[in-house]
Amino acid sequence: MRAVVGDGRALERVLAAASPAEAKNAGREVRGFDEDRWREHRFDVVVEGSVHKFGQNPEIGGYLAGTRNRVLVEAGPLDLIWGIGLAADDERAADPARRRGENLLGFALMAARERLAAGGLTPGAGAARP
Repeated sequence: MRAVVGDGRALERVLAAASPAEAKNAGREVRGFDEDRWREHRFDVVVEGSVHKFGQNPEIGGYLAGTRNRVLVEAGPLDLIWGIGLAADDERAADPARRRGENLLGFALMAARERLAAGGLTPGAGAARP
């Protein structure tokens, strides 16, 4: 991930963050951020992080596994990249053709779920991109 971010100090602050908000703020301080490079690698970074997150915590790992083959979405009305661009209670959220966002987080979680079910923490195994 250091090669993707390019700023080792900022990466250390992100990884040491005590909360998602703190990590997000630290991420905003990355020097020399390359949007194209991030766009190219972001999905794999989130899949890999999710595999580790859910693979090391039996409670949340079991929750993810319990979703079985269900389609997962991030129901964020303002997030058109990681979410579906709709709130969970929006009737359009149930219809994939009517969702506005890319739902990269949902696809990343499904890829992580698949990797964990197949045996888990294989670094660099890659994931099917949405």
